[in-house]
Amino acid sequence: MRDSSIVAAGGVAPAAGDATFGELRLDGVRRDFAGVVALAGLTLTVRRGEFITLLGPSGCGKSTALNCIAGLLPLTDGSIWLDDRRIDVLRPEQRGFGMVLASSPAGSSNASPSPARSWCSRRSS
Repeated sequence: MRDSSIVAAGGVAPAAGDATFGELRLDGVRRDFAGVVALAGLTLTVRRGEFITLLGPSGCGKSTALNCIAGLLPLTDGSIWLDDRRIDVLRPEQRGFGMVLASSPAGSSNASPSPARSWCSRRSS
């Protein structure tokens, strides 16, 4: 599993007006896959100007949380808010967030190729 980061995509969320926000809030976010809980009741607030890192072992829900924020996965329960606007009900392109895959640190024991690199190599063949 690759580490991921949240990046603000300036001006993408049309109803928000400008690209700035006061806080991103996850309230009891849950995501299940075929009855298996991947993310259970995540509550988190990130205020404007804060820099956070999601750390944990492989399979603990880091990428699932970021995929939910970006709108790439629907929530099983809970909600995601940008200030006073609920965004988990919006399409991904309306949220103003995206995912960026980061490469593994040098010397990492994870020998599997990055998902983006695998996709690009399949596309070019």
